[in-house]
Amino acid sequence: ILFADICGFTTLCRQNDPEFIVRLLNVLFARFDQLAESNNCLRIKLLGDCYYCVSGLPEPRADHAKCCVEMGLDMISTISLVRVMTNAPVDMRVGIHTGTVICGVLGRDKLQFDVWSGDVYLAEILESSGRPGRVHITEVTRDSLGGDYSFEDGEGESRHAYLREHRVKTFLVVPADQQQQPQHCGDAAEPAGQGRRPASHIHKRMGVDDHGNRTRSVNDAVINEALSSAIQSHTIDSLYQEHCHPVNLRFKLPRLEKKFGTVRDPYFSIEVSCLLLAFLTGTFCVQILTQRSSMTMVPIYLFSFVTLTTLFACAVAFTTDRMKIASGHIWSIFVNGSILIGMVANLVSILVPKFTQTGCLDLEDHVNSQHDSNWTSYCLSSSALTDGVCHRAELAMPEYTTFSASLSILSLTCFTYSSFLWKSAIGLVMFVIYLLSSFFAFHSDFRSVDLVQKHCCADRDNFPLQWINCNLLILSALLIVVVQSHLVEITVRLDFMWKSQAYEANKSTEKMKRKNQRLVNNILPPHVAEHFLNSQEIYSEHCWETTVIFASICNFSEYYMDMARFDEQTCCLVLNEIISDFDDLQRQFSCVEKIKTIGSTYMAAAGLSADTQRHPGDGQELRRKQRQRHLEDTADFALALLRLICIHNRNLFASFKMRIGVNHGVVIAGVIATRKPQYDIWGDTVNIASRMESSGLQDRIQVTGTVREGLEQRGYSFETRGSITVKGVGHLTTHFLLDGPRDPMMYVQKAMPDVITAYDLKKDNGKKADLRA
Repeated sequence: ILFADICGFTTLCRQNDPEFIVRLLNVLFARFDQLAESNNCLRIKLLGDCYYCVSGLPEPRADHAKCCVEMGLDMISTISLVRVMTNAPVDMRVGIHTGTVICGVLGRDKLQFDVWSGDVYLAEILESSGRPGRVHITEVTRDSLGGDYSFEDGEGESRHAYLREHRVKTFLVVPADQQQQPQHCGDAAEPAGQGRRPASHIHKRMGVDDHGNRTRSVNDAVINEALSSAIQSHTIDSLYQEHCHPVNLRFKLPRLEKKFGTVRDPYFSIEVSCLLLAFLTGTFCVQILTQRSSMTMVPIYLFSFVTLTTLFACAVAFTTDRMKIASGHIWSIFVNGSILIGMVANLVSILVPKFTQTGCLDLEDHVNSQHDSNWTSYCLSSSALTDGVCHRAELAMPEYTTFSASLSILSLTCFTYSSFLWKSAIGLVMFVIYLLSSFFAFHSDFRSVDLVQKHCCADRDNFPLQWINCNLLILSALLIVVVQSHLVEITVRLDFMWKSQAYEANKSTEKMKRKNQRLVNNILPPHVAEHFLNSQEIYSEHCWETTVIFASICNFSEYYMDMARFDEQTCCLVLNEIISDFDDLQRQFSCVEKIKTIGSTYMAAAGLSADTQRHPGDGQELRRKQRQRHLEDTADFALALLRLICIHNRNLFASFKMRIGVNHGVVIAGVIATRKPQYDIWGDTVNIASRMESSGLQDRIQVTGTVREGLEQRGYSFETRGSITVKGVGHLTTHFLLDGPRDPMMYVQKAMPDVITAYDLKKDNGKKADLRA
């Protein structure tokens, strides 16, 4: 377990603007993250300017102690570069201890992976009692290193009471320039005679070359090959073969086929109108102009027109939602039935008039009955014209009937969402009916036209060429329908599949976006998360009116030591329940924002949101109101925390004690680290608030004079503690917050309505009276 703190960081904050501080921490901690990865360490948390990591998690390692020592030495080498760049007296103080930990996540807000145990607490003490520029370790860690390093006495017990009371022997790792380079964790030994950490070694660990350029770790050829493979796997042919049946084109997945069956053709009314147009232009008009008219044709044309018009009206009604078909299966039956009825109506209007024509004599019979068998002399004579035979042959014009039938079959290509097998079957039936009709019913028309076009020079025994040509034409139209329908259905099905995939991907993306938004809001405050959604710039801010609170369960370590002998995990579950209730309580105060948890210490602040950050140039009255609101919310939150821990003591049969410290002033806020980013605040205000907690008394809220001045006139009662010595500050007069104008149990009851009982409220009233007394 490694704790590393930047010595002199507070002085650096006083001398530089917030953006510089945040950029410096981002660069520094990004390098530390790279060093942690190369040294097989896992960063746990950033505690202000303190870097906290472990080795041996999540997978155990036999060389975990060596990895942490190497990490500590590399961090000291790295901070020396910062010292040169900033010309500031900064250094690293590193403490390392080897032991057992429990890992997990605490609370409901600002979730962070963390580890707990008495060994973690000891490692933190080693850091605070260490020396700048040195790695401070315990005897257990030294024994785990196996004699690869040189050591000197750390004298930690002379600098910290805990080490002295528990008789913990400590050591300092001898710096690199005083020993031969040991074998690095996971690397081959370096040649003898070289320094331990040449500049290129550090640059390599940081992911940059000797000129400061970032080294490339991924081969471009591998990326190009992966992209080519991904593109190739999504071509039309591969998708068709993968998802569609090769014969009927149905989807191989029943779920996808069922979903495709429910798709409504948005252009179905237009497609039906093509059938009506084919009837009016290709059938009705052509038949009227080219065939002999009779009254028997009127009801036929009227029947076809009414049928197609009705189909068109129904299609318009269904596609414009004036009438709805709820079932996709019924819609499919309606579409296929409409196509069949429309084609039958067209076919009836084409063929039936041919059967109803009367008085049309066969040219060959007429000649046989009245003239000799000399076809040529008859056709060339004036007798043919006198008899009107050639005129009747021209009136037959069977090729126009063929054209109408071909156009009717081709109109099947308009229906894009209908199955190509269904359209092909309808087209094939129409072709067979026309073929049989033309052969048996009006075969003589083709022979007559054939004879006239050839000037009656054809052999009577030959098959009519006009009949063959016309049927080949219809067959070509049928083949066009089959091929085009096949291609169109493949395109429609693949388009449907792509849209389905895009919809699912978009749905998944939206779900992931909402999930990520919740995660981001759980990691960062809402106004900071909004900043990163709209900008890639580093976030840093001066917050001029900020109240900081540290609330610690000061005797949780003793509780852990007692219970860990039986069940360490239960201790973490208890702590998680307490911290989770702290999170619920914090939500009752709009100005208070949770920063993080540090073991059993809860850190929060008020005045960090965008609408509460006020520059010194803003109006004094506005600043005063904002300061007052921040102070009151934080004070009420602190008083409610004391009531909440009492309820937990009753429910858990425990005797937890809280120690709370509050301070108000200016802080620097920002987001640090590119990997596992963390929102944090720095400055003297934060340090003093932490000292108010650590130097406070159990079940008391210790505040500075600034806090008392802002709250005393608002109905809050205080007790002066007096002057105490605060590390890094000197002597400071502090006060205890006793009570406020609002009942703290009101907030606790809102946060935990199912837990608070009448007994808690009655007991709280008694405690409130005792505090006032």
